[in-house]
Amino acid sequence: MKKLSTHALQGAFWNVLIRNTLFVITFIGNIFLIRMLVPGDYGTFALILSIVDIIFIIGSLGISNACVYYHDDDPDVFETGMVLSWVLALILVCASFIAVIILNLFSLYSGLVLLLILLTSIVNSLNIPTSVYLANIECNLDFKKSALLTFVGPILGLLVGLWLANNEFGIWALFYKNSLAVLLTFVIVFFISKSSIKFSYSKYISKKILRYGLGIFYQRVSEIFSIRLPMFLLSFLAGVTVLGLYERSRYLAQLQNTVLDTVFGKVAFTIYSKVKNNSKAVTKGCQLTLLFVSRLSFLSALLVFYYSDFIIALLFGNEWKESSGFLQGFSLLIISSSLYGPMLYTAMSRGILKSVTVVTIVMGFINICGLTIIWLTGLDWSLFSWVPGLSITIGCMWLSLILLHNGIKLNWVPIIFHSFMLVAVSIFVKELSAVYYSETIQILLILIVWSLLTFAINRNEISYLYERIKK
Repeated sequence: MKKLSTHALQGAFWNVLIRNTLFVITFIGNIFLIRMLVPGDYGTFALILSIVDIIFIIGSLGISNACVYYHDDDPDVFETGMVLSWVLALILVCASFIAVIILNLFSLYSGLVLLLILLTSIVNSLNIPTSVYLANIECNLDFKKSALLTFVGPILGLLVGLWLANNEFGIWALFYKNSLAVLLTFVIVFFISKSSIKFSYSKYISKKILRYGLGIFYQRVSEIFSIRLPMFLLSFLAGVTVLGLYERSRYLAQLQNTVLDTVFGKVAFTIYSKVKNNSKAVTKGCQLTLLFVSRLSFLSALLVFYYSDFIIALLFGNEWKESSGFLQGFSLLIISSSLYGPMLYTAMSRGILKSVTVVTIVMGFINICGLTIIWLTGLDWSLFSWVPGLSITIGCMWLSLILLHNGIKLNWVPIIFHSFMLVAVSIFVKELSAVYYSETIQILLILIVWSLLTFAINRNEISYLYERIKK
């Protein structure tokens, strides 16, 4: 039987390969979509998604995570989990109808926005049973199949969105892009895939799932408080256009994490859950993940900080030039969220949920305080993009102490100190080359120097991964 480390590396390889391919395709498509639409369209749809996430608070019970966590103890856990997921999806659809009726009574939003909130809620409820089904596949360590099943939906949704945007359908293009991605993935997973889960219910197993899920629930609710609620408030205080600039800048800044989070949340969480009682193995896995993630995130943050104007003009066009200030502020978020993700899933795999919830609530409180201060003082709204990075940096330090208390001792010197050394050398290269070369050549030189130094500093870790992948 293959070692779990081999499964982990193979799973990570296929996830990165397939999802990076999907990422490249959707990223290119999204660039065209952004150029066809205006910040107000994205701001309105970001507001709709924020409201839907708030309505879906009860949907954050983490049934799929609970099934993964208990799978080795009870292989039939997914059968009960599937029943619970459909019940929860039905409850969310009913909750969406009630929420839209209440919003309509207070005349808070236009009829179009209310309709899109309702339709988006109904479609997104299918994500719950889909996630349980995919988690079952991943528990059998078939990460390649899981990634392939989620490949087609987003691409077809994007193509339809582009066609609608080109025909001036505005916000409807974003709605159909999102909805078709969810619907097609659901259809592929349930009706085209050859795997299946029986529907059966066990009261004992359901109690275990809900007990673990309750911890996930509090943590996910705190995430909504930390991310979606500030965006919801930003739309009220600054308007949907500013929210659109903020949201698209954050999308661009989080591209790296969008790809890597699937490795943290699917491969790492599944493998760590299987060896949750082996602190040494979990520590080694988390340490290596943080090391390589730090090299990518510090490089990305450096480029975003110094070349935000160039990046926005190149990708989004001149209509979005106001978003460059937001993008620059997200440079801190790129680093902090990249480090926070692996630690978060490490903590979840060991059942450390209450402490994570407290950390996330504090981060949300910092975000709301920062938003309030900027509003009261009349400062430029682009400064708010620094606040999430600051809050997650504090969260990283706190979470590392929590992991240390639970037997996960991480060595931060190669992760942070060596990354800052690379940043210092890269800044020197940037300043030196700025006198003679264009921004494109400067970026290319920084990439070359960073890659060479990373290979020199981390050649042992790179060799270790290479040998594992060969096996």
